[in-house]
Amino acid sequence: MSGDLTGTESELASLRRQLAEARENLRLIQERKSEFVMGTDIPLQLVKEERQLLERIEELEQRVERLERDRDGLLPGQEHAAQSADLEQPVERLERAAQQTVGSATSLGLGTRPPGPARDRWRNPKDGKEMVRVPAGKFLYGDDKSEVELPEFWIDKAPVTEAEYARFVAEMGHEPPSHWKGKSPPKQIADHPVTWVSWYDAVAYAKWVGGRLPTEQEWEKAARGMDGREYPWGEWAEGDCNSEDRSIGDTTPVGKYSPQGDSPYGCVDMAFNVWEWTTSKWEPGDKRRVVRGGPWGLGRGVGRCAGRFGAPPDQVIGLTGLRVAISRAPGQTGKV
Repeated sequence: MSGDLTGTESELASLRRQLAEARENLRLIQERKSEFVMGTDIPLQLVKEERQLLERIEELEQRVERLERDRDGLLPGQEHAAQSADLEQPVERLERAAQQTVGSATSLGLGTRPPGPARDRWRNPKDGKEMVRVPAGKFLYGDDKSEVELPEFWIDKAPVTEAEYARFVAEMGHEPPSHWKGKSPPKQIADHPVTWVSWYDAVAYAKWVGGRLPTEQEWEKAARGMDGREYPWGEWAEGDCNSEDRSIGDTTPVGKYSPQGDSPYGCVDMAFNVWEWTTSKWEPGDKRRVVRGGPWGLGRGVGRCAGRFGAPPDQVIGLTGLRVAISRAPGQTGKV
């Protein structure tokens, strides 16, 4: 048994070194990308290398997870908890170091995996966005907190940013939002949620990354968890979001109120940054689509997890953005 453990630890150490090297290379590429204005002037080779590294990091993370799981199965039962905690410390140090080095990549939504089981996180190689798993099961839905059961799904941890949407515009030749100058957003809001997008724009972006918009029930479960809480973080608390009492008067960078404003599944900005389009109709036969989340600067009631509003699908205002969902992450059975 000791020989098996020694071989496993040696392989784990090698994989962790490769993972740290890949993350450092990704950081360097993203620093080079940050020197360009977001849009068509980013060399395609850089984009290609970035995606290859993202895929490589994902592969290495999965291999590390599998080996750690196999190793833990070899440990004696009485020593499992203590030894497992000790063996995980190097990984935690790597995660902290990587988080400190992403720098400009934060505005691109390409940060490293946050704490939590790797099986509950997946990075979409198309746009680099991290997605979180919302397990199948029941939750309390709506103002009446009726019990609703949903299958498993995955959803973007954060809303799509202006910079991320710019890559979509550049690659697909899609019409840019009206507040941009040309094909790029103003640099000062590159890490803010994209706005001035219609429901049709949101559907097109979701399709581009291989996903779809969430249903309003999926959106609410991702924001609320299973316990029927009023806000993603629980009860109302000053300073956990960009509501009217903050008097900021605009959107804020994605993740500004994280982690204190996060949902139970780790989703950020699900209240008081922008409304987010869903695929659901306001009511049967109605053309309007449901938006969720409540935009910046409005009162407490608007940003409740159960708060729902309807908007014409062609409506374009500076209060509405999006995040993407998929039914299953690649590697699992099922279709997007």
